[in-house]
Amino acid sequence: MEVVDMEEGGQPVVRNEPLSFTVTSKERAIHLVASSPEEKDEWIQALQRAISDLLLVHHHLTSSKLLPGAGLGSRAPVWVPDTHVTACQLPLCNKKFSLIERKHHCRQCGRVVCSGCSVERRYLIYLQKEGRVCNACIKEFSGRKSPGDAHFKDPMERDETTVMSGYVKRLCGGKTEDKFYRLLVNKTLYIYGAHQDTTATHVMMLIGYSVQGDQGGYRITLTHHQDREELNDSFITTAKDYERWLSALKAASRS
Repeated sequence: MEVVDMEEGGQPVVRNEPLSFTVTSKERAIHLVASSPEEKDEWIQALQRAISDLLLVHHHLTSSKLLPGAGLGSRAPVWVPDTHVTACQLPLCNKKFSLIERKHHCRQCGRVVCSGCSVERRYLIYLQKEGRVCNACIKEFSGRKSPGDAHFKDPMERDETTVMSGYVKRLCGGKTEDKFYRLLVNKTLYIYGAHQDTTATHVMMLIGYSVQGDQGGYRITLTHHQDREELNDSFITTAKDYERWLSALKAASRS
């Protein structure tokens, strides 16, 4: 088994879930949220001690590298939560989900995909039966994997190309919608429906934009140099992030 702290592990901190952690094994994976930092630390330490004690008892398991399994379907994936995506996560599809187009989880990789991208089923060792598998993982099973097919970049990942990212309330037609904004070092702003969508709904090259802030309402307005309404944008952030967003966007708008 493995215990991963969302703040310190390979996965990013999820909005409103700074107290989350995951426990994974060959058979299943679970995502947990504690009620306080102290409770989270206590649970993680207790689970890690239990794992260490078992490894000592079962001396033939001398390395955790033996645990994940050798083949596809040998270990249960951590499912991407439904609320973290608004469209199919396979990059060549990106079909928007709706009441008609339902969300499905690939039992091999855990991604959220549409029905058309998860038609086939394969026998999975951890399930001991067949399960729904996405098209990208089907290519892995058949040995036809091509670069980028089975792995996707989470927009929320922190890397050297990201200046700032996070959820804001985007103003659209007199109402607000929760959107995930990501500003890159190349002065481009990407807007996603949710932080684990693989394709942005809007892309804005910010050079030449006018950036105005309203600290009273923590509102930031981006106005295109031609002042075309379809190219402008406005959103509300939090008191904590207002100055950081305003400073980053003003720097990106300068040529």
